[in-house]
Amino acid sequence: MKKIKMLNPMKTLAKMNNNKTDKLLLRCVALFVLIFQSINGFAQTENVKNLGDKEVTIVKEYQPVLNDVFKISLTPQGDTSTSLTSVLKYDVDPQQMISNYNITPIKPVKIKDETIKKLYHGFVKAGYGNYNTPLLDVSYNTLRSKSFDAGVKIKHESSSGAIKDYGYPGFRETQIGLTGTKFFDKNMLDADINYSRDVYHFYGYKKSSTELFTRNETKHLFSDVAANFIFSDNNSDKDAIKYKAAFSIYNFRDNNHSDESGEVLSGYFGKNIGDGLLKVNFIADLNQTQQSKQDLTRNIFTLEPLYYFKWKLLSVIAGVNSSMESNNTDLLFHLYPNVEAKYMIIDDAFSVFAKWGGGMKKNTFKSISKENQFLDSFTSFKNTNDKLNLSLGAFAKLSHDVNANATVRYSRLTNELFFVNEDLDPTKSPVKFTTLYDDVDLIAIHGQLDYRQAENTTVGLNIDFNSYNPDNLSKPLFKPLYRIGLSGKYIIADKIEIKPDIYFNGNSYAFDYRDTISNIPKFQTIKGFVDLSIGVEYHYTKILNVFVQINNIAMSRQFYWNKYPSYRLNAMVGITYSFL
Repeated sequence: MKKIKMLNPMKTLAKMNNNKTDKLLLRCVALFVLIFQSINGFAQTENVKNLGDKEVTIVKEYQPVLNDVFKISLTPQGDTSTSLTSVLKYDVDPQQMISNYNITPIKPVKIKDETIKKLYHGFVKAGYGNYNTPLLDVSYNTLRSKSFDAGVKIKHESSSGAIKDYGYPGFRETQIGLTGTKFFDKNMLDADINYSRDVYHFYGYKKSSTELFTRNETKHLFSDVAANFIFSDNNSDKDAIKYKAAFSIYNFRDNNHSDESGEVLSGYFGKNIGDGLLKVNFIADLNQTQQSKQDLTRNIFTLEPLYYFKWKLLSVIAGVNSSMESNNTDLLFHLYPNVEAKYMIIDDAFSVFAKWGGGMKKNTFKSISKENQFLDSFTSFKNTNDKLNLSLGAFAKLSHDVNANATVRYSRLTNELFFVNEDLDPTKSPVKFTTLYDDVDLIAIHGQLDYRQAENTTVGLNIDFNSYNPDNLSKPLFKPLYRIGLSGKYIIADKIEIKPDIYFNGNSYAFDYRDTISNIPKFQTIKGFVDLSIGVEYHYTKILNVFVQINNIAMSRQFYWNKYPSYRLNAMVGITYSFL
């Protein structure tokens, strides 16, 4: 028989869970046990004197329950008021803190591939080509300096080749130049002296079986001595006065009794005022020309105040150009507006600009001879007056590597310069040229497209369209309607550099004196041409290169001037060398 241990009901209740359901159940059990014990006690009282304590164990699944807790009240009890019984005083006792700190210098940040390139004192370019064409170009310069820079340059190129059916076309061009720059704290002085001696020949005649003229008779020699001095500010302070003064002097003469001297004083001064720059340009251009049949003194004085300012994306230049020209008999005054505006539609990517202006251009014996070396001993001189100059243009950055710009210009020109081939017997004198002036309306269109990929590939396209409408001349003499040039550069493995170049020159016109019946001038067309050339340079080392240059690959006969053809295919090979 299983033993049942009787428990004290109160102790058992104390050990049980406090859940309400369990409490009710436990109370019922406890009441039942008490009744049962009482009945059993009364029933056995007579037979058993003392039953004693009995332990009863009740087996049940345990259910844990948290007892109720008593929260502490957050409401303060009693008197919580405070009173300030004394005034608090604070005293600071300053004491120096000794700190031994060792400063460690900060190392500068190094930028890769920004090393200063090594400079060389001298440079030599030497070559030789067909038509007996030697070339020598030598320059020597000081190295980097914060106080002084100087250099010397010598260049010679000549040719003695022949052109079939024409006179002797040989030429020689020699130049010697000295340059120097002195740097001061807030300004700088530049100076250069140059001498050139160029020899050409009048070969514009048909050569028969016997030579009509000796080389000495057809020789046209020019000598030019020039010096330039420039004194300008070098002050980075934006509030300082900006200035520049330049003085130039030259003497230019030939072997046909033409002698010209010129002195030019020019410069500017300016100052930042408000958000803009006020600038005044000045030029005093003096000129004396002597020829066998004339002696001229021609001067131009120009004063041009301008104001530059920028507002947001708009840049404006506003001012006037006042000029006075004098010669042996006349004194003339001219006043031109000078207004230019540029608007940036897309920052650094697309902009448009417009200009309204004008000005004087001096035509001198020197400037005309540089353009056409086959002048006669007598030349007329007039200044070209650009009375009205209206220009519109745009610039566009089409991509990271491609830029384009275009300009359309209208000009009303008085005394525009033209060249005329003289009506001479070619058996007595070669064809020579003199000057002719006429008033014209000019529409000029210029377009340019540039492609550049790093430093290895570049391509450039230039288009110039010039439409002349003279008042008196039927044709614009020796003014081609268009010129188109396409050039490029391509570098292979940093060793081989290829430079192709193609050039288109449109038709031009010259006087034709074969029509002797009518007094109406006749014109002949000088056919346009295509000039294709290519240059290849091999970089053997950093200081030694080998080059080959081939011009007029199409072997076309090119006429820039009537009766004066150029050489056909010509080539040159040579080297360039840099030395310390």
